[in-house]
Amino acid sequence: MDVKFERPAEEALAYIMRDDEGLGYKVLARLKKLKIDPYPHSFGDVTINSETVQFLKDQGFDVRKLRCSEFDKYRVFYFVDEKVELVVICEIIERTDDTYDEKALHIIRIKDAYRKHYKLISGIRR
Repeated sequence: MDVKFERPAEEALAYIMRDDEGLGYKVLARLKKLKIDPYPHSFGDVTINSETVQFLKDQGFDVRKLRCSEFDKYRVFYFVDEKVELVVICEIIERTDDTYDEKALHIIRIKDAYRKHYKLISGIRR
């Protein structure tokens, strides 16, 4: 699978690299593993559980979330399009009070990325 970064995710990764290069490389290494296994059920220290993802799924979006304890203050939101063998990294955000707020800017951007991708690649599928 190929991995594509949306602009907010690229910017967040660049910020993490500037702030803590070691942590940035750990995040990047974890994301590279998505090429091999886009649905990681367990990387030992990884838990897949998110109110945000559940909220989006309830609205018909097929969005996945990867949480790694190595950098557990960050959340990585992505979706997988198996039809074109592509993992789209939408957001890498620091967990804050609005991480799970349905009106938060990152959730709006995740929805927009999903709609944009599926409109351009394969029509919106729910």
